[in-house]
Amino acid sequence: DGCATTVDEAIVRHGGEAAGAVLSFQQASEHDRANLRVFLSALRRAPAIRVR
Repeated sequence: DGCATTVDEAIVRHGGEAAGAVLSFQQASEHDRANLRVFLSALRRAPAIRVR
């Protein structure tokens, strides 16, 4: 819903069916969480290049 300001916050705010994933994220080492952040940031769509 756009309320989270960080990737970590967005993950932790999920509940219900994602509760297991949230718990795994919280129990992961800082190194593993950092690797996940890098991976997720790589999934962003590149800005469109417009040629005029």
